[in-house]
Amino acid sequence: MGIVEKLKLLLSMNRIWDNALVEAQKETTMGTAKSVFASKTLWFNLLAGAIGLAQQQGLFSLIPEPYGPAVIVLGNLLLRLITTQPVALTTP
Repeated sequence: MGIVEKLKLLLSMNRIWDNALVEAQKETTMGTAKSVFASKTLWFNLLAGAIGLAQQQGLFSLIPEPYGPAVIVLGNLLLRLITTQPVALTTP
């Protein structure tokens, strides 16, 4: 077996491996995805955006000026740490 045949074999084995990984990922996530509207991260970000817009318009000041982005980043990081399920626009 020459070098070209070995490379072809290696590439085909890599393609098989990639397909197997994709299929395994599908099997582990099918049926476990929740609706995007049940996502705490989505609602946190929508609320943070609404509060940010209200503060920008001068309606109230909930978070002091330089700390707003840091609070949002920390909130998103904490929510990411507790996230266990993927989300989908439609439930499977």
